[in-house]
Amino acid sequence: MFRDLDRIQKLVGNITAHDLEHVDCAVCTSFGVFVPSTGYCGYAVTENHTHPGYMFIIFGSEKQHMVEPAVTVEKDHFLACALSPLIPHTEKMEGDFNRYYAVIIESAWFEKIYRSYTDKPPASLFWYQFEIPAAVVFYLRQFIREYEDDGTNSDTVLGSFAAVVTHTIVRAMLHDEGGNKDAAGENGMEKTVEYMEQHFGEKLTVRQLAGTALLSVPQFDRKFRQLYGKSPFTYLTEVRVSKAKQLLKKTDASLTETAYRCGFSSPANFSSIFKRYTGAAPSVYRDVYNPKND
Repeated sequence: MFRDLDRIQKLVGNITAHDLEHVDCAVCTSFGVFVPSTGYCGYAVTENHTHPGYMFIIFGSEKQHMVEPAVTVEKDHFLACALSPLIPHTEKMEGDFNRYYAVIIESAWFEKIYRSYTDKPPASLFWYQFEIPAAVVFYLRQFIREYEDDGTNSDTVLGSFAAVVTHTIVRAMLHDEGGNKDAAGENGMEKTVEYMEQHFGEKLTVRQLAGTALLSVPQFDRKFRQLYGKSPFTYLTEVRVSKAKQLLKKTDASLTETAYRCGFSSPANFSSIFKRYTGAAPSVYRDVYNPKND
């Protein structure tokens, strides 16, 4: 059974577990985050679908092909788009899937926070573009991680992260960023991490990754290790293993296909690294977690 599908549907609409097989998702009562991780979201590409809540798309890649940027985006910011509830829209399937953060917020809760900043109600938003501090992605990652860990008082913690993200979105829309520009000291690396998440299946070099952060290789390596406590390639390997886990759990992709889709040099290399990180061979992991075995 897909976790929290009823809660997801209240925010998103008539979405199915199958629609989400390539999507990382995390939700609390009035707030959800949905990230195409290994392919397109089945609901997003459904013709003229709608959402009951407000939707905000935050693009981690400058090469996304969903919208033509109409605003200037500073190097420590990301492009964001807003869509009001119940407006029909369709994501076109054009080549590689877009990786983005789709934040969907329950209407009444979003409008309550919005009205705490201004007497005017939100305008009708149809792909309204604005730039948002890259630090928002740090909070979204924390939200997803907390949801996956499902620890003590998790709902309370999720609500706190949801509030921070919603306030950050409203401030960015109103051009009042407050203290978010340098939150967590991670802005310089968020674009690099997003690049890894989008291009995990490709051969990546340290020079390429350093270029996304506009740093020399030694500066990049040092700063990355300071922020994340590991080398860039250890982090990239963890991303690849995470993508492989999702494919093994949610799809029928063969082990060989999974290995190459996730950027491993060979099926043997994939099996060895996967077992080192998870404690189980890919075939055993699939037997345990694939929904068809429920």
